[in-house]
Amino acid sequence: MTCLESYSDDMDVREDSGPLRPRQLIRDQVFHRLAEDIISGRLQPLEDIKDHELQNEFGISRTPIREALLKLRDLGLVEMRANSYTRVAPIDFVRQAERTQTASALISFCAAESAGSYTPEQESRIVSRIDDLLASDIQQSGMRDGLRMWYSLYALIVAATGNRIIVEILNEHLAIHLTRMVLVTEMPSERAQLLRQSLLVMRDAVVRRDGEALRQIIVQVFDASSIRPLREYAVLQNATTTSPPGTPR
Repeated sequence: MTCLESYSDDMDVREDSGPLRPRQLIRDQVFHRLAEDIISGRLQPLEDIKDHELQNEFGISRTPIREALLKLRDLGLVEMRANSYTRVAPIDFVRQAERTQTASALISFCAAESAGSYTPEQESRIVSRIDDLLASDIQQSGMRDGLRMWYSLYALIVAATGNRIIVEILNEHLAIHLTRMVLVTEMPSERAQLLRQSLLVMRDAVVRRDGEALRQIIVQVFDASSIRPLREYAVLQNATTTSPPGTPR
C-alpha cells in the first residue's frame, strides 16, 4: 500500500507518555527494540530476524533473545517456525480492522460512561484537544503529527473514566498494532470534511456532557477514518495474494 507506512510512536492512552512496559529486564529491552523496529518499518514484513545477530549486538545469551521473540510472536508481530525461520509478520488488514473496531468500542464506551460527569478541567482539556485538531490541516490528520493529536484526545477521554482495565487493554494489546501504520499522503478532501464536521459535533457533545452523542460520533469517526479503509485494503490484499499466476494486479 503506497499510502501507508509504519508508525513508531506509542498510542499510549494514559495522559502521560511512557513505554508500554517498564524497561528493566534485558529481555524487555530486546522486546522493545525489536517492537520499535517493526512498528517503525526498520524491520519490514517477512524480513528475517537472526538470533545470533541479536546475541552479538546485545552481548547476551540466547535465552532472553528467545523470550523476547516469543513475546513478539504472541502479539502477532513475529512469525516463528522451528529450525526454519523467525521473521517479521506481515500486516493483516482484516485483523487491523478488528483491532481498530475494538479500540473504537472501548474509547466510545469511556465517552458514554464519563462525559456526563466531566469536571470543568476535564472538559477544558478535551475541548482544547478538539480545537487543536480543528485548527490543523485535517487532510493531514492521518499522518504522524495528526495521529499524535488524535491519540492525545482519546487518551483524555479514556483517562476520565479511571478504568485501568480498559487502559491496560488498549496499551498492552492494541496500541502496538494500531500504531504500526500511518498515512503518508493526505486523505481525500471528502473524508477530511467529514472528520471536521464530526469534530464539531464531538465538541458540542463534550460541552453538553452528552455521553451518548459523544459515543456515537467517536464510533463514526473510527469507522470513516480507519475501519472502512482497512477493510478496503484487506480486500485488495486478499485479491493480490489469491490471484492465479498471470492474473493482472
